[in-house]
Amino acid sequence: MELLHRRCCGLDVHKETVVACLRLVSDGKVTTEVRTFQTTTADLLRLSEWLATNDCTHVAMEATGVYWKPVWHILDDGDFVLVLANAAHVKNVPGRKTDVNDAMWLAELLAHGLIRASFVPDAQTQEMRNRTLRHSALTQQHHLDALALRGMSFPTQRCFQTPNLLFGAFDHLPLRIKSDQIVRANHTPIRECNSYRHSVFRYRKHSIQSAMETV
Repeated sequence: MELLHRRCCGLDVHKETVVACLRLVSDGKVTTEVRTFQTTTADLLRLSEWLATNDCTHVAMEATGVYWKPVWHILDDGDFVLVLANAAHVKNVPGRKTDVNDAMWLAELLAHGLIRASFVPDAQTQEMRNRTLRHSALTQQHHLDALALRGMSFPTQRCFQTPNLLFGAFDHLPLRIKSDQIVRANHTPIRECNSYRHSVFRYRKHSIQSAMETV
């Protein structure tokens, strides 16, 4: 097979450790060195330094859960060409020997250009994606909280009735408006409750404040 990368490394990433196989070709002779690093930031920086010292140019790792992400982010600051491999694709490439570990197999495939790289967005796009996912999770939780308030059991209602929180006064309102009014107001000073008053509410400012005041 054609040799594309003479100095490359395969990484087998786990939750607590990273097994690295450095594959070097010099004068037609192949040498490999396998080391294990912890997934702490200090050890991952040591991994990056070790690869740089050996003039490694290309690094490949499998997309295993979320464990690959911190490894990728740290190595991305170095002068390496990073390749994210699809685990199913790597597994289906023929020719693997039974005594070869995952890191060695990745290094072997990478050296001959047999890994189909997965798309990894840039840092700004990843940050936007993370914020969007976080916003979706918060919106879903907000909706669940509103459902929980509407479906409160009688003992729970009595608990709120003791400090005189009159949630029942808003039972007829649409769920979205009710959740905005009650859930948010539960964490808002009384004087700011009016900012959540929907324009179609029949309640005035003093009515909302009176319902939310406790004893």
